[in-house]
Amino acid sequence: MKEGLPQKLRELRELLDEACPAIAGLPRATRAVVARCADRLDRDLLPRTAGAHDHLVAGIVGPNNAGKSALFNALVGEALSPSEPTGGATRRLVGVCHPELAAHLRSEPTLARFPLRSMGAAQGGLREALVETDRTAQLLLVERAGLPADVLLIDAPDFDSILVANRRASEALLKVADLALVVVTRHTYQNRDVVDFLKTWLAHGRPWALVYNESLGTEVTREHAAKLAADLGSAPVAVFQAPFDIGVQRGESWLEPVELDGDTPLREWLFHLGNAPGLKARALASSLDGLDGDLDELRAALADEARLAADLAAAASDRAARLGREVAGKAMPMAPFLDAFRAVLDRRPSLIQRGFRGALRTSRLFLEAALARLPFGSRPRRVGEAETDLARVEGKALGPAWPAYFEDLCLELGPGGAFWKHHGAPDDELRRRLEADLAPGRSEAARERALATLGADPEVMRAFQDACEDLIESELVERGYEWVWQLAVDTLHLLPVVTAGIVIFKTAGLGADVAVAGAGTLSTLVAEKMSRLLGSEVARGARARWTKLRGARLARVMYEAALAETHVELAARQARHDELGEVLRGLQEELR
Repeated sequence: MKEGLPQKLRELRELLDEACPAIAGLPRATRAVVARCADRLDRDLLPRTAGAHDHLVAGIVGPNNAGKSALFNALVGEALSPSEPTGGATRRLVGVCHPELAAHLRSEPTLARFPLRSMGAAQGGLREALVETDRTAQLLLVERAGLPADVLLIDAPDFDSILVANRRASEALLKVADLALVVVTRHTYQNRDVVDFLKTWLAHGRPWALVYNESLGTEVTREHAAKLAADLGSAPVAVFQAPFDIGVQRGESWLEPVELDGDTPLREWLFHLGNAPGLKARALASSLDGLDGDLDELRAALADEARLAADLAAAASDRAARLGREVAGKAMPMAPFLDAFRAVLDRRPSLIQRGFRGALRTSRLFLEAALARLPFGSRPRRVGEAETDLARVEGKALGPAWPAYFEDLCLELGPGGAFWKHHGAPDDELRRRLEADLAPGRSEAARERALATLGADPEVMRAFQDACEDLIESELVERGYEWVWQLAVDTLHLLPVVTAGIVIFKTAGLGADVAVAGAGTLSTLVAEKMSRLLGSEVARGARARWTKLRGARLARVMYEAALAETHVELAARQARHDELGEVLRGLQEELR
């Protein structure tokens, strides 16, 4: 056993418990994978690696009327499990073991791999319990002193029965067995349902022995055994055969298979295996491989759920992005644009020019302060007022466009919308949140939430100014008008430009048709003159940068305003599913 394996398995089990709230809203198929992982850990891997009482679990499985119960009774030496010529008499898992082993199983229930129900020595109660249809995963346990103390023998119902509970009982047994005794006949060894069922449970290398009942001869048995092994992709550890015997069917004689290439009876072979370290090691490896497959399936399901949340968020964000760019294109602030001119040209002149420009700045600040003290003077506009101007223009652009945007979201993303035609139906929690956000009458409230968060964003303003500086640098190098710009910027340093606040241009050319938000006349005229000297390419480039930067910010605002509850859940799902998937991947690597 790999060092530290029991601890890692316990960590995985604890993780599944902790993840229950995160997976509660996942599809039923995903929750079923989680339950399967937990069941495999609880009933198989944790008991198997606990280092407690070591015993061999041998399970008898097979299709209807193959002779499973007849074999079970022959191995025990008495007719415990009902065996009928038509088959299908057993509907429960029934086990038999030495009293010493039974005591260990009762003292530590997890070692039994199943909930135990002790049946005592009498057969009447057992026969009644065997035909019950409820609690099929329960193991009806009978004690017999004549059996070895290190073997637990279990008989299972037909796995090809029309009763779903019978199949589940066989699956539960194959999940934990150290050795599967597969009983078939010449009529069932290549039945597709039989092969598919066994292939599922033996695919990971779980040890199995073939018991070929009603054999017509050694060569036929060998040929059919090879065919079954090839179909399953797994070779049996041993092959036994038993000839057709009407007495066995009538319950008048025991079914006593012997080894195909020898004369060792199955009963002797099995009961001398004891705890068979080699078989148990293979069974452990098989269980770990099965768990690894379950975890792969769970991680894939978590990734699908995270991807669904991301796709839904992207679908809503795409629509918000279109509206954000449209609104941002209606208004571009001039202040970062002018500041970009100053910053670029301040880096270029000589030391004497920089000193001169510093003096101009001082003069401008003095002039602004003086004008503010005059009764008819205009005070500098504060940043908050400038943001209000920008928000006012954006709000006027957003108002008429919002209803169509919200209606588009409802048609696309609401339960039954176009998005879900390609992604299946939303789960209950996501449906509840979408219905709450996109309910009739919620559009106006969502628009008000968006309007309340409009306004200048310092990070966007800084990024916009940086972009403008790059454009202006390129333009100066290409066109060589630096002396004109130096003069213009010197003038701007002298004029009380702050009184203009944020000048909002409405055309891509930055031409004469400017909309000035509380601007001073002189500064506006200078800005117009600069825009004419600047050139249309830089103007369009500046507007494109602004539309992209501000549009992304507005898109986020509109997305979160329209899907106030849903966007929080989508972000949380992506985070927790991705995180859980990574933790599971790490544990898988350590378990391998």
